[in-house]
Amino acid sequence: MVKFLAHFYLMILCYSVSSEFYYPECAFNGISCLDCFTQKMCLLGQHWSSTSCANEISGHSRPYCDSKTDKCTNIRPDGCPRISTVSCLRDDVFPDISDCTRYYKCINSTAELLPCPENFIYKHEFGKCVFKLFNNECMAISSCEFEDFLQEYPGDLSLYYGCKAGKSFINACASSEFFNTTSEKCETRCQEIGLLAIPQNCMRYYRCKKEEHGFIAVEEKCPNDYGFNPTTLSCDKGYSILCNELAVFETNIYDFLSTIPILGLFTSVIRKTLNFVKLNPVDTVLRANEYSQEFSEGCVKSYDSNQLASNNPIEDTRSEAKCLLTTGLLFGVFDGHGGGACAQVIAKRLFHYIAACLLPSETLQQYLFSLTGNAPLELITSYNDKFQFVDDVKEIYYKSFNNFIEDLKKVGNTESFDMKRVLEQAFLRLDDDLSVEALPKDGKVNMKTLSVAMSGSVACIAHIDRQHLHVAHIGDCNAILGVKTETNSWIAKKLTREHNTYNQAEVDRILKEHPTNEADTVIKMERLLGQLAPLRAMGDFRYKWNKNIMSTIVAKYFGGQVIPPNYYTPPYLTAAPEIIYHRLTPRDKFLVLATDGLWDIISPLQVVRLVGEHMSGKVTLSPLKLPRKNMTLNEINEMLLQRKEGLKTKPKDSNAATHLLRNALGGTEYGIDHGKLSQLLSLPEDVVRVFRDDITITVVYFDSEYLRHCPA
Repeated sequence: MVKFLAHFYLMILCYSVSSEFYYPECAFNGISCLDCFTQKMCLLGQHWSSTSCANEISGHSRPYCDSKTDKCTNIRPDGCPRISTVSCLRDDVFPDISDCTRYYKCINSTAELLPCPENFIYKHEFGKCVFKLFNNECMAISSCEFEDFLQEYPGDLSLYYGCKAGKSFINACASSEFFNTTSEKCETRCQEIGLLAIPQNCMRYYRCKKEEHGFIAVEEKCPNDYGFNPTTLSCDKGYSILCNELAVFETNIYDFLSTIPILGLFTSVIRKTLNFVKLNPVDTVLRANEYSQEFSEGCVKSYDSNQLASNNPIEDTRSEAKCLLTTGLLFGVFDGHGGGACAQVIAKRLFHYIAACLLPSETLQQYLFSLTGNAPLELITSYNDKFQFVDDVKEIYYKSFNNFIEDLKKVGNTESFDMKRVLEQAFLRLDDDLSVEALPKDGKVNMKTLSVAMSGSVACIAHIDRQHLHVAHIGDCNAILGVKTETNSWIAKKLTREHNTYNQAEVDRILKEHPTNEADTVIKMERLLGQLAPLRAMGDFRYKWNKNIMSTIVAKYFGGQVIPPNYYTPPYLTAAPEIIYHRLTPRDKFLVLATDGLWDIISPLQVVRLVGEHMSGKVTLSPLKLPRKNMTLNEINEMLLQRKEGLKTKPKDSNAATHLLRNALGGTEYGIDHGKLSQLLSLPEDVVRVFRDDITITVVYFDSEYLRHCPA
């Protein structure tokens, strides 16, 4: 009976490992090699267990599995990587520097070499095995036969690895130490008495103490509801909410991602994101570049501006100024490409050229005379100007501008004043000067001015004088007017049209400027010569200079590939602006100038509604002030009712440009999604450009009372 039952059990077991449970690697029963370092045991076609050869005998004396004999051996079989070693200075898990499919687990100073599951690799930033997506996804030393070296492990400064005497190894410093690549020693993180952040744990910190033999780092914990702020180097209750949320999120998200193969691609991005957000709270990032300016007279009451970088360094810039020898204010946003050099240069220079063109003959003469004395007159005063030219370039630009002034004097005012002609003249002359400054002088090329000429920039500027608004633009920046109707609803009046291939009039203009046999090459793949998206820009002289300059000068420094394909009849690009005039009325409440980074993610109407809501809510952020004396009780009552209504839309930000950034990035139909906002603000540099562009915004507020009483 026992013999029958044993036979029956064996039949059931054989059936249970039929086609559904059959493992191809277990076609034969017994012990064999699973890989270069692991033995497997198969029984009845089923994979029962795996054992690491390195754990058989202490000291890794027989760490390899020889597939020819299916036995563990101390001789490295052909095709197998060299075994690496680890020193267990602390209990933790560590990578095997010679093989990404394995890792070490240190317990009580003893290292155990463990294999990852099939199709998984060990990622030290997660401290676990994760699904392998790409062949080159992990770092491993395949050979130590050529030279010895020693260096820190990427992402964990307490680890160091290298090759020595033909063997790869990885060692760990104590948790409070880091590996100094200069001294090639583990050293304390402390260099002076005080507190030190722990990058991997925002709830704990190191207290650095001085003892007889040097500094030591003692790990301590912040009180409950507090987090260690690396900026203030203190336990901060205001920091604890962000810190706790991130700690919980970080723990959960990596466990979740490691179980989903396709999401493994983004785990390193999320790690960088979390580290960025820990050090850069959302409000700090959003408000870093905001600026506001108020005016006591004229039709402009105030303006708000802000910028958010995507490129590093940012390629956008902005400029605001007041004309000193004439009336009027100037506002501009500039979006660079091929680097930010051109945008920065024209942002500082263009307003001077415009202000000079505005001068009547007598004032121009006075200005010229002042340049010869010790107190030259200033044409403009700029606000929030953060950039300064280096001395050698400043001298070049100063000379170019003085030549322009002399030319204006020679021409004189032979024609009646025309604002359109003034703006166009300023744009084109500055662009011409950029070209002249970049070309060789006495056979020598100034690489600074040449780099400006090879980069480019689009621009949108506004000149506001009393009720007269003139906008000049090239490229794809936009100017939007916020208009309030009689029914108190908002209208977005778009003053500009993008100069790109979506503008058919612009495409037709370019095609007419070149022979018909170039019709298929001038605009290609929705770009100028198949390369440049904006169809008007300053700089970008590789689309303007003749072929002789391109081949004999430019190609010498940038290579022949700098010459665009099908470059037959230059210039293909112009810096001539499109000019728009609008007469302001009391219903025109504000003007928004912004680079395409904003318009790519939010519509003009949404922008106007957001600024309109911000206007009504913003009044509640400061005490009530009557705009003028002798107001009637009805007028005061109307103001109080508006203020009460504004409480419903009280904004988080006093700056309208910041308000737009917050809503553009995090806005949903239900309000601000703080998770979405945090993610878009904290993407690492190598990823953020995929999701958004640089954003620059200027919001100009008009004084309705001034416009209501402004003479025609």
